[in-house]
Amino acid sequence: MNMKKNHYLFWILLFVGFSANAQQAKNSHYVIPEFTEATVKFKTGPDLKVRLNYNTVTEEMVYYQNGQTMAIAETSKIDTVYLGGHKFVPANDVFYEVIKVKQMDLYIRPLSKALMPNSNAGINISQTSAQTATNKVRTETILDSLNLPNYKIINKSEFYLKKDGNFVRIEHINSLVNLYPEQSKEIRQYARANHLDFAQVADVKKILAHIQD
Repeated sequence: MNMKKNHYLFWILLFVGFSANAQQAKNSHYVIPEFTEATVKFKTGPDLKVRLNYNTVTEEMVYYQNGQTMAIAETSKIDTVYLGGHKFVPANDVFYEVIKVKQMDLYIRPLSKALMPNSNAGINISQTSAQTATNKVRTETILDSLNLPNYKIINKSEFYLKKDGNFVRIEHINSLVNLYPEQSKEIRQYARANHLDFAQVADVKKILAHIQD
């Protein structure tokens, strides 16, 4: 068997044991309500169909194997993941969702913080995920042990545009002004007149659509 076939076999084996009757993702730290069939497009080779979901606390594309929640590790080999009407691309070791705003691509880093009840202390679960060397996937052992319905899930998603091949974060009005200085006056006027909140995807989409008019 040649190296290319070995590569495809690795990915097939990686998902072996995933149940067709996938468990529901009942906690709001997932992008969609339940694990659903996704299409994974690799940079080389055939597509793969598998039930997935995206965990916004650990920032991992996850599936079930042998009763455990597992995360895809070798994201560098993936080009795009189509999941429940969402389009994801690997970026900076995690996944960004891509949303088309007219002719512009808006990149969303889906990110959440899990807060303990009556506490402002967040849980950074991804730092404690165990690495399984044999199959090169991470096991969310810490996440599985938590009763997340008792935790408050805070949306911390970030927004990016691409310029010269690099991701530029859109945190506030000045982020856009720096990218489009020739439209700075119009951007500021529109943002003030519409009371835009750059932490809300709907408002970010509004102003991106406006600057393309």
